Amino acid sequence: MKVVINGLVLNYELVGEGRIILLLHGWGDRASGLNMIKDELVKKYQILSVDLPGFGDSDNPDKAWGLEDYAVCVSNLVKKLKLEVYAVIGHSNGGAIAIKMIADKLLVVQRLILLASAGIRNQYKGKNRIIRVVAKTGKFIVYILPSSTRKKVKAVFYTKIGSDLLVAEHLQPTFKKIITEDITTDASKIDILTLLIYGKEDQSTPVSYGQLLSNKIKKSRLIILDNAEHFVYLDQPNKVNKLIEDFLQ
Repeated sequence: MKVVINGLVLNYELVGEGRIILLLHGWGDRASGLNMIKDELVKKYQILSVDLPGFGDSDNPDKAWGLEDYAVCVSNLVKKLKLEVYAVIGHSNGGAIAIKMIADKLLVVQRLILLASAGIRNQYKGKNRIIRVVAKTGKFIVYILPSSTRKKVKAVFYTKIGSDLLVAEHLQPTFKKIITEDITTDASKIDILTLLIYGKEDQSTPVSYGQLLSNKIKKSRLIILDNAEHFVYLDQPNKVNKLIEDFLQ
């Protein structure tokens, strides 16, 4: 289904019956990327999932967006649909948006579930600075290379420094803005029951992120799953679904 929010056409889905669970996907993903979770929860809950602006079938932002822009947009979607959300589940950047939204009281919910949530930046200022510098000078660095190899070289380099800059090239200004935003202070404002699930082998949002967020969120519980990386819900689907279901009940 389509709806206009903040001047943008958003693609969303609302299915099932019962208390409402909002799903927020990560950077470079789309709503359907969380179908493994949705398909299980829809048996007991009503599920609202959305292609965040710039991803899936939703419009691109007309400027560089930050976490607050995304949080306000999702909040306005919920208001326009006149829904009362019971819980939010956010993966990676979706988790950072959820934290921002709840901390700023843009959405009032009873439960929060963070799957490999991003948003910890202060610990990696040096790395983020490298990403921003490369983002500004990357075209110059590879200018002397043949055009057919420029994109491949840039992709390899960004992968080496752990950057998702090229995952959604059309959103580079937004990406460069978001990686400067730390949600540690926002996390300390959250006062609802929160479950954090991280993969032990996650290199994108390491376990240390979960530990830091768990220390900041008063009513939180951190679960670390073995044999799981950044897409922890795909690496350990049965365990993640069971943890989510038990927590929501």
